[in-house]
Amino acid sequence: MERPIYVIQYGIGAIGSALTRLLSAKKWVKVVGAVDVDKEKVGKDLGVVAGLGRRLGVGVSPSLEKALSGTEADVVVHS
Repeated sequence: MERPIYVIQYGIGAIGSALTRLLSAKKWVKVVGAVDVDKEKVGKDLGVVAGLGRRLGVGVSPSLEKALSGTEADVVVHS
């Protein structure tokens, strides 16, 4: 199997949460980062914030620059 597509989810509102749930269910996608400006979401696990009912091991960053530091991404999904 080829390497999955590495994705950063930018925005974790209603649409971003739905996209996170969809993307995290795909074997060919690996969510590697998340961005949101809401201080209540920053620092929390993306899976918890997006309502997956499980942790993804991806923390929510306050900026794209922070999400990209130390992470390789192929795509940023902005919603």
